[in-house]
Amino acid sequence: MSEQCTRLEVFCLLAIKYTRFFRISPQGGGQSGHSFHEVVDDLYYGSTCPCCAGIQDANLNISFDEDMLAEVLEEIYNEKVKPAEGEIPRKYYEANREKFEEATAQGMAQSQNPNIADDKEFLKKYRHSIDVFSAFRSHAYAKRLADELYDSEGKLRPFEEWCKATESIQSHFNKNWLQTEYNTAVLRAEQAADWRHFEDNKEDFPCLKWMPTSSATPREQHKAFWDMGLTLPVDDKFWDKHHPGDLWNCKCYLEPTTAEPTPKKRIPKEKDAPKPAKGLESNPGKKAEMYSRNHPYYPQPQTCIWLRIAKGGAEARLGRFFNAEEVKCPGNCNECEVIKKCMEQINKIDKPLPTISPIIERRLKGISNQSEKQKLLKNIQQNTDARIIIETPKAKTRMYEGCQGPESASWERTKKLALDLNNNGIDVTFLAEHRDMTCADAIVKFKGHLIIADFKCSATTKPGTLFNDLDKGYTQASNVVLKLEKMDAGIFKSAIQEFLRKYEERDSPRFENNKIGNMILVNKYGKILELERKDFLNSNYEKKIKGFL
Repeated sequence: MSEQCTRLEVFCLLAIKYTRFFRISPQGGGQSGHSFHEVVDDLYYGSTCPCCAGIQDANLNISFDEDMLAEVLEEIYNEKVKPAEGEIPRKYYEANREKFEEATAQGMAQSQNPNIADDKEFLKKYRHSIDVFSAFRSHAYAKRLADELYDSEGKLRPFEEWCKATESIQSHFNKNWLQTEYNTAVLRAEQAADWRHFEDNKEDFPCLKWMPTSSATPREQHKAFWDMGLTLPVDDKFWDKHHPGDLWNCKCYLEPTTAEPTPKKRIPKEKDAPKPAKGLESNPGKKAEMYSRNHPYYPQPQTCIWLRIAKGGAEARLGRFFNAEEVKCPGNCNECEVIKKCMEQINKIDKPLPTISPIIERRLKGISNQSEKQKLLKNIQQNTDARIIIETPKAKTRMYEGCQGPESASWERTKKLALDLNNNGIDVTFLAEHRDMTCADAIVKFKGHLIIADFKCSATTKPGTLFNDLDKGYTQASNVVLKLEKMDAGIFKSAIQEFLRKYEERDSPRFENNKIGNMILVNKYGKILELERKDFLNSNYEKKIKGFL
């Protein structure tokens, strides 16, 4: 598994568990709808159409996969992703991150710096800025799509009508804006790598000269700089605020030189110098960031949900990582300690990654062949990294390092449940966990096939309590192993009926929450009964549990 895959998988999954996939605050200072489009269009193109603004100069036809985009539309329409609550579509985020990493690799490869690949710490920070930008860009897209779900009378638009109404949003984000952002990301990466090279070689080439744009349609803003052949030392503070690439699609560049610096009196005063565009204010080689936090996609400090999380707000599950009194907005999302802290927590779990159930389930979804899915689960189940903790003549229970079961008060009951399965010829493999990611417990066999399941032991005499146990179980896995230590068919049926009523008997196609799945039911004598999802939906389970409970 590559390091890049590892970071992306865990960041997405941990964020899902914390805030149902990255809850992010409203973007761009509250701008929305058409006004937001005007803001970004004006930022990128001014009074010029996108084609004339330099999009056609390089990297033609940058686009996303159409099937992925269609799936994202369905997710937002069916409220599987809820941007109003800060959620973002995972696949769209991944696609953005992949595009901008591709752009960055391309830009750095064509730079003057032959050693940029060895600049590990710089590249780590730069990649982090790509993650952050991709996340906020994805939320901005999803939010604007969701804003159009209802018509002026508050009625949900039919899907086709909604798709038609959002064509402009889709076109802006997935064509023109994407093209401009990609092209500029290539240029910024090249300039960032060049800058690192300039700093490394400033003893031989102490100054930099501003060179004319290579664009077929040059703009006037930087003309004063290249007309005078502006030349300044590498360490001059001028380069902090002004540099090639501080306008969208700008193709000016710097050339190292031994020439004398331009006299100070000839340098335009700050008030007369062209202002950098929002999102491009920072020198990418100095700040190690693709885009700056002033881009309209980024949140405003007063509405940033990351800060709310860290300070113990409604989404306080992240709050335990922070001292609320020390949490302050740094004014730069790419340097935010809250996001950095989250990344640190993610990086701590690199070793047990392959055996964390959300990672396994995510990979299973990417495999269409059932035999290949079973092969993956079998390899994990039989891996010698998992030590045997229970062994019977019929089966074994294994446990991976990183399984936190032994730390729980219910571990002995859980082990007894595993022993019951072993006595019935079912192997159990307890999986690794991360302290702050809710995970399914183990790999077991159900009707001849390996599955991932959550374990629940219940001694309750209250249907509501059993319902809550099932609710938690099916939230963490599609399958549940349930032991009823105090058997009562009536309590079981009441809990199941409540589950079906709440999560299955819904007319609206937009309802999305939990659902009942397969179950291995274990009675107090250690006997098992395998119940399929369809048994619950057609009420066959009522016949099957007679004489069992």
